[in-house]
Amino acid sequence: MRLCISLLTLTFALKLFAGLPIDLNFEEMRELYLKEQSIQLKSAKSLETESMAKEIKLSINLGENLYRWIKFINDNREEDQKLRLTSNAPSDNKGIPVDRPIKYGEKTITKEYRRVVATFPKDFIYTLLGITEINEETKISEFLFIKYAKVVSVLYQRATRYSMLIKWKDHYTKMAGRDITYFYHLKMIPNLDEYLRNYSTLSAIEKDKTKKSLLKLCIKGNKKESYCVPYLEKFIKSDRLVAYKNMFWRFSEALWDSFFKISSPRKDVVWKNDTLIIPFYNPRSFKISNWLKSNVEDEFKWEASQWKLDIDFVDKKTSDTAYIKFEPNQTPHVAGGNELVMDANTDIEEYSNRWTIRHEFGHILRLPDCYHEFYDPKEKVFINYQLDVTDLMCSRSGKMNQRIFDELKRVYGSKSSYF
Repeated sequence: MRLCISLLTLTFALKLFAGLPIDLNFEEMRELYLKEQSIQLKSAKSLETESMAKEIKLSINLGENLYRWIKFINDNREEDQKLRLTSNAPSDNKGIPVDRPIKYGEKTITKEYRRVVATFPKDFIYTLLGITEINEETKISEFLFIKYAKVVSVLYQRATRYSMLIKWKDHYTKMAGRDITYFYHLKMIPNLDEYLRNYSTLSAIEKDKTKKSLLKLCIKGNKKESYCVPYLEKFIKSDRLVAYKNMFWRFSEALWDSFFKISSPRKDVVWKNDTLIIPFYNPRSFKISNWLKSNVEDEFKWEASQWKLDIDFVDKKTSDTAYIKFEPNQTPHVAGGNELVMDANTDIEEYSNRWTIRHEFGHILRLPDCYHEFYDPKEKVFINYQLDVTDLMCSRSGKMNQRIFDELKRVYGSKSSYF
């Protein structure tokens, strides 16, 4: 039995590794945390959680009490009068830009917890601390209640996420090798070659930032830092930074492309005229099939080229046929390239699920995620960001765009595509 539970824990962890979204909302993060807790073991992995700063656990308690408080208030209200911390409006999802990543760890969470407890209204905090009982009276305006509650919900999300991922710190430390922020910095510089030729005229701040990015270029080229530091200095002194950049650029460009380019295309799709046709096993439910078509086909179209995607429901499933299944308490994901798994316990018409099916169908088309999360052992924080907040595969604030269309056309619309 102990082995079975260990395998469940490992399976859950591997699903996290496969691409846990970094922009979950308060309720989604709570649901995920409760799932993880339900299969938690008293093992070496869980001991790391037990040794965490007490403020991590206290931050989680604040969030749990906030959830109960909001639920208590909303249970006695009409639908249009309920308190909400998040909106279904896509405009409310701002994304996490790569140049403004989220960083969270014991120190950052502890600092924020202490600030919240010390500066927020006492009546509000006393209820969240459990000193006073939850009731319908907030004693502050609803505007202020929601304002403070949003801060607590973010604190809760950081604390629960940290408590789950710290057990797998070794994995996320290795993922630091895929950090691409330095390359983003260089890519975003207009006329990069000219900029590098004028390196000596840059401000001290720009010099330092650019130097760090250039150093990473060398390291990503499979060189040791002890080799790269003097090597870069030599090219700075000889004013040959463009040559230096060109020498290592392709290695980082390949890493960048791995977040965007399809590496294992499907073999069963047809690009016919202006339509991409994909066979999909009939879910035998009009509600589900209609939901799939209305969401996925609405997203995967590109009016600039009069292009669209067509889900062709088939009654025979082979090992290469994509299909959907619903299982309780599952984090939505695509397994094996064809199995699209959704949580059976959630309402498919909720905005988060309508966005999720669009994003996950991108994986059915073999588009990779373009967000990243890793652990920095020097700063002792987890860091996450989205490479393009306007892109469907990167962020909830993203949509189908020219980049996705071009990539699908490159892979499925070329003469080398499978027909």
